Amino acid sequence: MTKKEYIDSSKLYLDANKAYHGNDNPTMTDEEFDKLGVALRAYEQANNIKHSVTAIVGFVTNNGFDRFRHTERMWSQEDIFSEEELQQWVSKFPSDTVFITESKYDGLSLKLYYNDGVLTNAVTRGDGLVGEDVYANALLIDSIPKTIDIKDKLDISGEIVMHNSTFNAINKQREINGEKLFANPRNAAAGTLRSHDSVTIKERELHFYPWDTNVAVGTHTDKLELFKDLGMLIQPLTFRCENVTEVKKVYYEFVKARNSFDAGLDGMMIKLDDVSQYDKYGYTSKFPKWSCAFKFPAVEKVTKLLSIVNQVGKSGTITPVAILEPVLIDGSTVSKATLHNYCDIERKGMMIGDYVTLIKSGDIIPKLIGVLTDRRTGDEKPITRPLVCPSCNQSLEASECALQCTNQTCPDIMVNKLVHFCSRDAMDISGVGPSVAKILIDHKLVVKLSDIYLLTKESLSTVKELGTKGITNLLAAIDKTIHTTFDKVLYSIGYNNIGRTLTKAIVKNYGLDILDIGYNDVIKLDKVGDVLATTFVNFIKENRELINDLIKYTAPTITIEKKGKLTGSSFVLTGTMSVGRDVYKQRIVDAGGAFMKSVTKDTTYLVSNTESGSKYKKAVKLGTHIITEDDMVNMLEA
Repeated sequence: MTKKEYIDSSKLYLDANKAYHGNDNPTMTDEEFDKLGVALRAYEQANNIKHSVTAIVGFVTNNGFDRFRHTERMWSQEDIFSEEELQQWVSKFPSDTVFITESKYDGLSLKLYYNDGVLTNAVTRGDGLVGEDVYANALLIDSIPKTIDIKDKLDISGEIVMHNSTFNAINKQREINGEKLFANPRNAAAGTLRSHDSVTIKERELHFYPWDTNVAVGTHTDKLELFKDLGMLIQPLTFRCENVTEVKKVYYEFVKARNSFDAGLDGMMIKLDDVSQYDKYGYTSKFPKWSCAFKFPAVEKVTKLLSIVNQVGKSGTITPVAILEPVLIDGSTVSKATLHNYCDIERKGMMIGDYVTLIKSGDIIPKLIGVLTDRRTGDEKPITRPLVCPSCNQSLEASECALQCTNQTCPDIMVNKLVHFCSRDAMDISGVGPSVAKILIDHKLVVKLSDIYLLTKESLSTVKELGTKGITNLLAAIDKTIHTTFDKVLYSIGYNNIGRTLTKAIVKNYGLDILDIGYNDVIKLDKVGDVLATTFVNFIKENRELINDLIKYTAPTITIEKKGKLTGSSFVLTGTMSVGRDVYKQRIVDAGGAFMKSVTKDTTYLVSNTESGSKYKKAVKLGTHIITEDDMVNMLEA
């Protein structure tokens, strides 16, 4: 892995981490995510990188729940994928070590806090240190005891799981309703646990399986006995193993039995049974060294490719979707699989009527990985690229692999834009999924996004599909967005590559002046390069009228960062400093300055204690001011 590949892979890992833990909407399979983490850690160890991106355990979302700091960190787990890696992991321990194995459910981690025998908090893992307190929702889960016979302060960690039968029933109903399907039971469980609808939580039958507690006991086996005494659910396939041979035997029993359970298993947990050894072996920055997860191999099935349908995204990108002969894989029925683009189809040589290999790893996203050409009968039909948009019938713009509808009034584009605008991370207008968005677009009640603020009880009264209660709830949800933060308003518009991190930074620095700033203003911000700065300028240019309308209707909250002594100045540090760069970075940012990683024409100062190095040479070439560490300290303390 090169340095550039490491940087690109790190961004991919962080984006996938947020999609999985923060948005409950995974963008890669468990196997891909785990193996990417392994590759990143290998590069970091080889290059002595101390602060690993993979040390981020999860993601703290912002769903209206109180944040709660865990009394003890909730850790992730080291993943292993082969007997060789298992042998390597086991070799760290003495030959007489006893292991305990458990099912590893693909669910959502939750820690229960009890005080004087009463449940007081139920907190998601979040980033491992801070999570969301979903106490009110936990009270609705039957398998979580509300009181226990232990009066000391006690916490119990476990997994919130949705059974496959429940998941399939929910998705079947969502498909009938025209709503977006959940990707898998884990994401359905996460979405349910973070719901503000008590009826939904109760109907979806979540289950809690405990796997750890802070009670002082001698062995992990004792912890499992305690859970049983408290009337909690016990994980199946729990075994005590005297050696690695027994661990392997149990693992392959797990693999054979995984599909017999009405819940998704994505591996087997292996822990030292002797709790007194935990402190001896300790922890890495992300996981304990005394336990690991032996992941299951991906499940493959063969099914038939019936047709290809084309979906139109909010930016107009055309994505081909494979319609498949329904097949049961890893506990759920799969009838669709997303393909990357038409180059992907052509690369695989797919034809309508082909038998294809479908893989599902970690019960996440089904992928078509190959074509069984030896099964062809001669009746298969070639797959051709569409020339016009399937929604508005306008001609598509085509590049090598991408197809794009550029008609911004295209019904499908508008539906997807409206769904994004109303989504949880955006304006958070609950109840506006694809079906409701389509109704509003079809009735021409929303022609542009800001029209949602012009909806009234009278204008919606003609929409019989919504019903009286639906109309009342929709208007109430819209009303709650008044005075939301300005960065959310900008992000909600849904422009490619304009994310919350960028909108927060720009609003913090410029407030409403963003409508008048240019490229040179944007490029000064930390972590903003040429492409992103150009993109933001185009975003403002194309959406100026819409932004003004949204400002008028929402009266957004705007907090501008207080200007400091270094406002308008940007710094690049190179070479050895007397203190860590992170210390100086924080001081520079606190003083209103910008901290940059590389020298550009917009860099104000290069801080260097020597007259050498590539950054020094580039600064000389560009005419950048070069100062010493002492000069910078004087500026900070002036």
